[in-house]
Amino acid sequence: MEVHVKYGPRTCTAIVEEGLTGAAFQEHLQELTGVFARHQKLIFRGKVVDVNKTLSSQGITSGAKLMLLASAQGSAGRIGSDALTKGQQAAKTQSQQKAAEAQARLSQVFASAKGRAPPPRTAALSAAATEGGGAGGWHVLGNLAQRRQNWARTGMVALRDLQLVDLPQDVFEGLHQLQQKQEPALQPLVPSQPREQQHEQRTQEPLLPPVQQQQQQQQQQQQEGEPMQQPEQQHQEAEAPLVCSGRSSSANIRLVDCSHNLLQSLPISVAALTRLVTLRLSHNRLSTAGFPWELLADACGGSLAVLELDHNELTGLPGQHLSCFTALTRLTAAGNQISHIPEEVGGLRSLQELNLDRNNLHGLPSSLGNCSSLQELSAAENHITYIPEALAACSLLQALRLSKNMISQVPPELLSHSCSSLWMLDLAANPITADQLRSTHNYAIFDERRRAKANKQLEGGVLLDSSRAFKEGADSREWEHWRAVQK
Repeated sequence: MEVHVKYGPRTCTAIVEEGLTGAAFQEHLQELTGVFARHQKLIFRGKVVDVNKTLSSQGITSGAKLMLLASAQGSAGRIGSDALTKGQQAAKTQSQQKAAEAQARLSQVFASAKGRAPPPRTAALSAAATEGGGAGGWHVLGNLAQRRQNWARTGMVALRDLQLVDLPQDVFEGLHQLQQKQEPALQPLVPSQPREQQHEQRTQEPLLPPVQQQQQQQQQQQQEGEPMQQPEQQHQEAEAPLVCSGRSSSANIRLVDCSHNLLQSLPISVAALTRLVTLRLSHNRLSTAGFPWELLADACGGSLAVLELDHNELTGLPGQHLSCFTALTRLTAAGNQISHIPEEVGGLRSLQELNLDRNNLHGLPSSLGNCSSLQELSAAENHITYIPEALAACSLLQALRLSKNMISQVPPELLSHSCSSLWMLDLAANPITADQLRSTHNYAIFDERRRAKANKQLEGGVLLDSSRAFKEGADSREWEHWRAVQK
């Protein structure tokens, strides 16, 4: 039978059996609306639907109309946040507009502090900028040649918060040549002599005119049997370019910060950044197709340690090239549209922090258990329904944040001694309740580990953020009160 349920401004149609109980019907509505069953209250003809009775016994037949009321906690979740009244939606829109205006004013203040005009939204690097000016809003960025010299000197590319739409394909090429020109010539090593002896030698040597010095040098070469150098040869050696030995052909760039722009893709010249360590690309418009995963993997897969991709338009991570980033320790991709994490993520043996908050994930790959260095995993505000048991193999995992998901149970292996470092488990706003978590096998082992960590922090007075340790309705003050009562 079809039952129509009104929730906020929208109406959901559920097809269920007549003999279904009220509790089972609430579980079905949980999948449709995102409101947990324990936060639901169904109204039919002015009466609350009894969860222990069947729908037919309460007069609910095909075509019936019910009203769903959600508690404050149940309607605060990300999934059920679209069930707002017109007034609430207007207030939310107004709040977002004020936040955008405040961000624009902050950008203007930041631009004025740097002595330049506010960046236009269509400003982009162009080939004409290499001439020192150019059109298309290049006055925002200044001279590209000067910037490239600064990049080569400092090893850092700073293009943050400039509203850039794109970058020239060759923007990162040739930086090693600028670096070589800026470095001084290497002097040959000579045996060290005492300062007094060097001073006596300089004072004893008479000052000769340049012509006599050259003749004296030629006479010494003839006595030692060395070939004489012609003046033309000496002149050519003097004008030879300075080349520093021990340098590779790639630029010595360690950090690239292009965050807070409007970039949709990256130039192919990122392949020249073979020593890149940190790449910050948060708050852009990068898509999965426009991100050069293969180029980065071939160029700096063995050196890249930090990759920030928060708040872009990514729909997935590459399965073929992801495991090539063997030195990656921090990967953040929150605020995207990622719906699947490939199994190749298990090849990131050096990964310590993984942030996948606010995406469209429905599960986590079991290969995460192979990330032996993983210490912090955050995948809050997704649609995750289960926690893989293989995650218990991460013996260094300390914090697991999975709030605002659809998790109804926790594998006992995760709470056992196998995952010996886990002390912070965030399961707020999930179908699982605190009582269900406490009744899980091996919870006593996890609770003892959590209490020991919390006691150590409280005794040292360093528990500044209680939410990092307590997620079952207790904060630091209540915990201190409990400890005082126990004593």
